[in-house]
Amino acid sequence: MEYRDNNPLVSKLEVHHMTQQAVVPLTKEIVQVLCLSDVNQRPDLSTLRAYRLSPGVGICMRAGVWHATRADDATCLMLTRRSTTEDLIDHLVNDRPAKESTISEITPVHLDTDG
Repeated sequence: MEYRDNNPLVSKLEVHHMTQQAVVPLTKEIVQVLCLSDVNQRPDLSTLRAYRLSPGVGICMRAGVWHATRADDATCLMLTRRSTTEDLIDHLVNDRPAKESTISEITPVHLDTDG
């Protein structure tokens, strides 16, 4: 998977309802943004955290964890359920409703990428 979004402003988060997802940067550092779900299964921004991951160091998110990835043209290994990947691609490419994932707009959060 190629990640090319290095925008420090995060305005959307994604969640997978049925599966875990692991992301391991292979070529460059990435920033993985995570937050938990609230009681209504929406992003709980009070739990929002960002983690710098060096090549070879990955993170695994359980189902229900909201996330976004920031990187400057990094290649990553992404592991998740095949049906979740196919469902998300179908949603993003063909504009069909996603069944296994949700992408949600949030109040924009600016990442401090300098430290």
